[in-house]
Amino acid sequence: MDQTTIQDGTYKADQTVTSDKTVPSNGDVSFKAGSEVEMGPSFEVQLGAKFEAFIEACSTLFQESEQEEDK
Repeated sequence: MDQTTIQDGTYKADQTVTSDKTVPSNGDVSFKAGSEVEMGPSFEVQLGAKFEAFIEACSTLFQESEQEEDK
């Protein structure tokens, strides 16, 4: 995986989630932020990827990998 690709998982922030990366065609990514989800000019979701963005209260400031959730 290169540095411009977003790794699968749920990314949470109390205030803002910001990204300018790419969700690959086999990707599954969610952003959850307390007030804002900001997608930069080079942000891209490739055909076939699953991407969701939510504004909701969050209490953690880390990326929660789906692989970790399955454990």
